[in-house]
Amino acid sequence: MSKLVLMGSGETAPSLVGVHRQLLASVTPPRAVWLDTPYGFQENADILSAKTAEFFQQSLGHKLQLASYRHSGQPEVEMQLCYRTLRQANYLFTGPGSPSYAQLHWSRSEVPKILLDKCRQDGNVVIFASAGACAVGALCLPVYEIYKVGNEPHWLPGLEILPALGYPAVVLPHFNNTVGGNHDTRFCYLGERRLRLLESQLEPHLWIWGVDEHTAVILDLAADRFEVHGKGGFTLRRNAQVSFFEAGSKGSLQELRQPVAGQKVPETPVEVVASATQGLVTEVVKPLGDRFELALQAGDGLGAAQALLEFEQVLVDWSGDSDVHHWGIARSQFRNLLAQIGEGAQKGLQDPRKPIEPFVEVLLTMRNEARAERQFQRADQIRQILLAAGVEVQDTPEGARWSLRPEAYAL
Repeated sequence: MSKLVLMGSGETAPSLVGVHRQLLASVTPPRAVWLDTPYGFQENADILSAKTAEFFQQSLGHKLQLASYRHSGQPEVEMQLCYRTLRQANYLFTGPGSPSYAQLHWSRSEVPKILLDKCRQDGNVVIFASAGACAVGALCLPVYEIYKVGNEPHWLPGLEILPALGYPAVVLPHFNNTVGGNHDTRFCYLGERRLRLLESQLEPHLWIWGVDEHTAVILDLAADRFEVHGKGGFTLRRNAQVSFFEAGSKGSLQELRQPVAGQKVPETPVEVVASATQGLVTEVVKPLGDRFELALQAGDGLGAAQALLEFEQVLVDWSGDSDVHHWGIARSQFRNLLAQIGEGAQKGLQDPRKPIEPFVEVLLTMRNEARAERQFQRADQIRQILLAAGVEVQDTPEGARWSLRPEAYAL
């Protein structure tokens, strides 16, 4: 038996590089293959495949071969070449796209049987991420049709790979998603209301396996063990009864074959959901944004530039992540910081009063002395000299105060 891996998202992001390295080390030599069906309908499919191969080469130091099966209507010779590539692999990987599209076209092919055979054989790693994970269970969630199109919550037939291996489950990736901000998008964009409707449609023996974003659940079928890695956790849920395994958890696969009912959870208000984290990449860049702001306030141009450079490197590192929404938020923050740098260059990062303060204070002292000696004409001349230089003087009961007129330091 092999290792079957479920990833909730982040399959090509820095957050799961360590998991890939661990899994690649378990197959010798690695023959890594990427199956492109879930996004085969997209106009940028070639770009997505190239970015995934680039991620494997640059981040993992391994070549990734493409098994291209974009739709069931492609020529038979291409189908057979795809099957051959899959059968020769010992590290199979499929990921983002549309679960319903993947399920439709895989169900018309030999792909499900090949993937199941790979799981049953010894020495393989089979990874289902994001949309691919949605299709691997007893049922498949048509998430786009429900979340984007507005279809009533319903299930499609799944590939039934998990049930064939003894696991009565359906899989929901993106289980802790918060992309909605002010509306509930947990549970793979369903929100709690629609999740409860879908739960009511499940056969009594079926469980929901929820895999959080940037999280991997490794089922070691040979060792009869499972492990949870990454930034989130793994949830077993049925009829709103939940068992949760945080990252670092390990256990027997018997716990997944015959789950025990967990704790009953109340429905969570949307207000609580909206206050949750807005994505891992934004968490990564927040300290850099804070550093930038502090440096700017202190007039430390080099410190601000260093924070900005590190921010930009994070954007590069995470550019391969399929969860582009959070990357877009971080990119927007980066552009905002760039604009602040431009504003600082225009106005100057330091207080424009500081360089001239010693000279102004000398002139104000001379003016005070003139006033004390009742030489008011001389005092007014000094005030006019300062005003001509852009320094405005105000006499108060506490003494003279000065400020720079805006046009004095505008370029």
